[in-house]
Parts: sequence; C-alpha cells; structure tokens
Amino acid sequence: MTGPPEGRAWQPGRRWNDIRWDGEAVVKRITRDDARRRRDVEVAMVTRLAGVVAVPRALPCDDPVVVRMGYVPGPLAEQWVSAGYRTLGLDEAVRRQVVLLRGCGAMLRALHAVDPRTFADVLEGDGPSVVHADPGPYNVIVDPDDGAVRALIDWELARMGDPVEDLALVEWYARIWWRSPGEVLRHLYDAYGGAPEWRRRHAAMVERCQGYYAASRDEVKREQLRRTEAFEELC
Repeated sequence: MTGPPEGRAWQPGRRWNDIRWDGEAVVKRITRDDARRRRDVEVAMVTRLAGVVAVPRALPCDDPVVVRMGYVPGPLAEQWVSAGYRTLGLDEAVRRQVVLLRGCGAMLRALHAVDPRTFADVLEGDGPSVVHADPGPYNVIVDPDDGAVRALIDWELARMGDPVEDLALVEWYARIWWRSPGEVLRHLYDAYGGAPEWRRRHAAMVERCQGYYAASRDEVKREQLRRTEAFEELC
C-alpha cells in the first residue's frame, strides 16, 4: 500500500484532530466534541461517495472515534498555488488558481447532485443538498503536476444544506487569501454550471465569518470580517 514518503514520521497539516500514518493507513482520531457522530459522518461520506466525488479510500476500523483511510499523494491545494507563486511568479499562481477553481466547481457540482436521501440516515440539517461545509483549499489534495483534484478530505462537518454555502466558502478563500479578481473567480462558477446570486453568496460569506471571527481578539481575523462585509460583486 502506498504511503507518505516520510513513513511514520509524516506530519500532515492538522488543526483539530490527531492524524498519522500507522504503516498501513492514514489514521484520523477525532478529538473534538461529538467525536463519535463526526466519525460516523466521515466514514459514511468517504464510503458512499467513492466513484462520485474524489475522496480517500475508506478502510475498515472498529474504533468509534477513528477513521482509517488510504493515503492520497499530493500537496494541499493552498500549498500548490503558493508554490507556483514562490517558484514561477504571479502569472503561474494565477494560472493555478484558475485550475483549482475549475476543479472545485466540477467537484462541488457532482457532490450537490447526489441524492440527499442517500445520506438521510447519517446527516443532520434540512437543506436540499449534501454539502461538505468546509471545502476550502486546505481540504483539497491535488496532483502536484497538473493540479487535478485527487481528494476532498475532512468530511466530519458534512450535512444537509444549501449549495451556496460550499461555493461561497471557496470564493471567499480565493478573495481573502489570493485577492482573486472576477475573471479568475468566474471559473469556479463556469465549472459548476452557474453562480448563485451575489446577495446569497455574500450573505453566506458574512455569516460564516461572523460565526468564527466576530468575538475574536485576533485583529487579523477581525480585519478579514471587515473585508468580507465590504466585498462587492466581482463575477
């Protein structure tokens, strides 16, 4: 079984959970509140979406708070875009943004087209579609050469919801971190098959930022909230 080149010394980007390579699988131990439910959601998603959306391969595991998965080689999408800028300059970084946004648009189109009844037994929420809820470039693994999406990871927050939530988050990230212009952002919606109206996208961005940042003492985060509130339609 293919694993990370670093073997057991592998240190993936981790924010909330304990993730490691045990010699046979990627082992994700969920350490946040409601770990059992989050684990059940993620296992259901990576199992049932195989062949529909690019996801890691689910592997058997009896531990109620652990997800075991096959290793997916490649950098996180945010790293891939940044590496293009550092090594080849702004034009390459912009080209990579376009490639990634088109990949995300196609991936989210496939996800949102899934019959939500398929997940009625495991997902909470009352929206019309299955949503990932956090499909930012930090949760997308890509091919290091051409940027093709290899896997969307971290499914523990998936639920029934409005597709605009996923799309707005991808647009928000590109605008906040890369200051992507409209001619770049439109590739997300071209690949998706259309853009929700700006009012709904902007409201989703602001609502998410308020939930995370409104009470923060971190001035960087508070500035991101102010920037988000001031966004104007670009595409």
